[in-house]
Amino acid sequence: QAVSFEQRYTTDAWQSFAKLRRTIGNVELVSITAYSVVDAKQILDIDAAPANFFGAAVAQKEKTFTQEIQLLGADEAPLRWIIGAYYMHDVATYDATLSGSAFGTSVGGGFGRQKTRSLAGFAQATTPILTDTNMTIGLRYTSDRRSVLGSASLALASGAVVPFGPFRDSRSFANVTGRFSIDHQIAPDMMIYAAYNRGFKSGVYPISGFAPGASAAPPAVEPEELDALSAGWKSE
Repeated sequence: QAVSFEQRYTTDAWQSFAKLRRTIGNVELVSITAYSVVDAKQILDIDAAPANFFGAAVAQKEKTFTQEIQLLGADEAPLRWIIGAYYMHDVATYDATLSGSAFGTSVGGGFGRQKTRSLAGFAQATTPILTDTNMTIGLRYTSDRRSVLGSASLALASGAVVPFGPFRDSRSFANVTGRFSIDHQIAPDMMIYAAYNRGFKSGVYPISGFAPGASAAPPAVEPEELDALSAGWKSE
């Protein structure tokens, strides 16, 4: 492998987090707030050749705010329960400068920005069904909306700049997921369990897909569902 210039990759990240609890009678109110920023920069010699055929300088940044509110019943009660709501706002950007002769030009570039708004409500309850045997049922409704904005440009040898875009698109995704489990206390320090869980991830836009020659925003990938079965034992 040979490169025509030095490659680099740097990442800066930080997160702030706050958790507040308040007991009101036999109920506990919990607030969880978080904010994070990830800033990454990289210089890539994509062709990995002595001549500069295709290189890129890429800046990626993501800012995420989340807020969760929980209402919990008392742990010592026969019916243990939790209900809550969740909110997330996320902005991810991708800004690339392309260099080399791959496009028959000296410099090109692409910019993409995706915004995500996620809202969810959830509830879970655990109750005894036999001596030393508990059943847990949980449900969650998730509603996500993702929007994307992007553009690209190409600098010709004559000095003229050819723009592509801006292009926009948006999609909404919603799903109901849940959990069902049974556990049995064999001894005071040993438990066996079996559980079924369903998870969901909404579709996402490939924001790095805005490049010279683009004629539209790249389509979002389809959402994902995951069904998981587990069984085992726990001891202390």
